[in-house]
Amino acid sequence: MNEAGTAGLGTTERRLPPAAGADQMADLAKAAGNLTQALTRRDDIVPPDELLGRFTLGMPQMKAGLRENSIERREALLYLDMANQFQEWADAVERASIQLRSNLLAALALDPKSSRRKALVHYFADWFHGLSVYTEAKLDQNGEAEAVNPGIDPRGMERAKSVFIHAASPILESEFYAPSRKLLFRYGQEAQLCLDRFDRSREVTLELKRALSELEESQAFAPRTAAYLDYIDTMHFSEFEHLVADLLDRDGYRVTQRGGKAGDHGMDVIALGELGQPVVVQVKHSEGGNGKVDEGVIRDIAGASRVMHPSSIAMVVTNRHITQPARDWAARENAFVHLVDRKKLQRWAEDGLPLAAVLEDGR
Repeated sequence: MNEAGTAGLGTTERRLPPAAGADQMADLAKAAGNLTQALTRRDDIVPPDELLGRFTLGMPQMKAGLRENSIERREALLYLDMANQFQEWADAVERASIQLRSNLLAALALDPKSSRRKALVHYFADWFHGLSVYTEAKLDQNGEAEAVNPGIDPRGMERAKSVFIHAASPILESEFYAPSRKLLFRYGQEAQLCLDRFDRSREVTLELKRALSELEESQAFAPRTAAYLDYIDTMHFSEFEHLVADLLDRDGYRVTQRGGKAGDHGMDVIALGELGQPVVVQVKHSEGGNGKVDEGVIRDIAGASRVMHPSSIAMVVTNRHITQPARDWAARENAFVHLVDRKKLQRWAEDGLPLAAVLEDGR
C-alpha cells in the first residue's frame, strides 16, 4: 500500500507503450459498434404484425386471372420484399460479426494468456461457430447450408425468394394460367418459414445486443496492460494495485482479489497460478519512486501468505528500490518469496515481459 505522498486519482492521462495495442482496441470498439448498428436495422425491415395478419399463408383462394392489385398478388410481393431486405440485413450482420471475431482474436493475441480476454472470445464462441458453418458452406444431407442459427441465415432466403417471385409473376394474371398445387404448397411453406425466421431473428438480435452491451461494459476495450514507469510514479496507490492485478491477469493468473482492505495483513492482490497455487502480493507505491522497501515488509507478507495457505507464494511489487537485507532474507526463503523492484517493474509493465521472465533474473 501507499506510504509516501501520492498523486490523486486521474491526475494524469494514462500513457501506454506502443506495444500496448491501443489501435487494436480502437478497431475492436469500432467492430462492436458496426455490429450493433447492423442489428438495429432489423426493426426497419419487419412489417407490423397487423399488416401481416391481413394476409394468408397459403393463398388458398389463388386462381387464374389474378389482378395486379389483388390481395394474393400484394401478399407475394410483400413477402418477396421482406425476403430481399432480410437477406441484406443478415448479410450485413454476418459481415460485421466476422469482423468482430477477427478483432476479438487480435485483442486476445495481445494477451494470449489473459483470462478476461479469453472469456470474451468464449462468450461469443457459439455465435461464431454458427457463422463458420455458413462461411465454410458445410452441407447437410439435402445438400443445403446447415442452419446452425436459423434466426440469421442469409442463404436460407434464396429458396424463399424464388417461390415468391413465381407467385408474384405477371404470367399468373392470364386467365389461362393458375398456380400449381406444388407452388401453392411451397408458397405456404416458405411464407411460414419466413415469418418464423423473422420471429427468431428478434430473439437473436436481443441476445446479441445484450452480449455487445456487456462487452462494452467489460474490460474488452482496455489496451494490453502496460504503462511507462514515469506514469506509474504518478499513480494513486489504489491505481497501482489494480495495475498489478491487471499485469497478473495478462500473464495468465486468475485474480481473485484486487486492492487491499482493512485487516488484510498486507495482502493487496491475490491470484491463482495455472496449477491453482495462490500468489499473495503486497504492493508498495510512493510518488516518484522515492524510498526503499525494507526487510520487515518482506517478512510480513511472507508470514501472511503462509497463514492463508502453506504453499502460497509471497511477492512484493514496488516502484521503489529494495534494500539489500530484504533481498538477502527473500533469497533464504528459496522459491516462496519473490521481489519486483523498480527495475523489474519497468521490464514487466513497460517492456511487456511476462512475470516469469522478469523473476528469472534473480531476486
